[in-house]
Amino acid sequence: MNASEVHHHKELKGPPPEIIAEILSMGNEFDEEVVEKVMKLYIPLHKKVAQEGIKITKDFEYGPDDRHRLDVHEPATPPGNSMPIIVFFHGGGFIGGEKNSVGDLIYGNVPNYLAGNGMLGINATYRLAPRHKWPEGAKDVAGVVKWLKENGAKYGGDPEKIFLFGHSAGAAHVATYLFHKELQPDSGVGVSGAILMSGQYNLNPKNPRRFDKAYYGSDTEKYAEMSALNHLDGLQVPVFIIFAEFDPHQIEMQSVELFEALCKRDNHCPRLTRIKNHNHISEAVHINTSDISIGPEIIDFIKTRR
Repeated sequence: MNASEVHHHKELKGPPPEIIAEILSMGNEFDEEVVEKVMKLYIPLHKKVAQEGIKITKDFEYGPDDRHRLDVHEPATPPGNSMPIIVFFHGGGFIGGEKNSVGDLIYGNVPNYLAGNGMLGINATYRLAPRHKWPEGAKDVAGVVKWLKENGAKYGGDPEKIFLFGHSAGAAHVATYLFHKELQPDSGVGVSGAILMSGQYNLNPKNPRRFDKAYYGSDTEKYAEMSALNHLDGLQVPVFIIFAEFDPHQIEMQSVELFEALCKRDNHCPRLTRIKNHNHISEAVHINTSDISIGPEIIDFIKTRR
């Protein structure tokens, strides 16, 4: 089986009806119980997906910390030309999360999907709060970009076509790297675009959550300076903003705020999608199953950068 054959299963524009019912019952609540429930819903769908067309090489070291690790997911039969490189950074509320929470199914599902579509998928992790505070997560994003510039071509990737894809806390780290110019190398941001899925871009000093305090600190007067939304002049690449229909309201609002701010700055709006019938976890977990709620749009953005 080659990579192009991996996705020859019945595809649905959204979740199966029984999963929709479960997600609707959860509403926009988000806690550990929701995470576990959603993963249990999608693991059977992932197990139905053939992975023989994907070659995975794990735990490359892109820095000195134990969590400076990334996996390379490549088509077993690579295309003849250099592939775009897409890096996925998982979520976890700044204080947790793993690149492989459920074997290679989650969150290896995301780079597997990308590799199955003729791209070089990277699954990366990063240092966690409270030991490592802002902006260390964004510095880890910079470290991954540097590693890919130096090593991506060895695996058939094009170091001039790197895309960053962050979910939740991962999206906050990606946005911080993209928007805060001082965190980028002198040579520039080094990427061609970014997918920001349900991240935090405008910190709320009036209602900080425990994981906000763990990563950004307890001095809320500094939150405005740390917020990516207040550094729009640092962003020089196209972005695709994504959030879920049943995301927590604060995440919805910050995604919309970022969208509106970029519309005003550029007199042109970035790409934006609100994923129907999904919540904060299922929006990432469903990728590479028969549910194609967002995957094709991500591929189209990478190919067109718009």
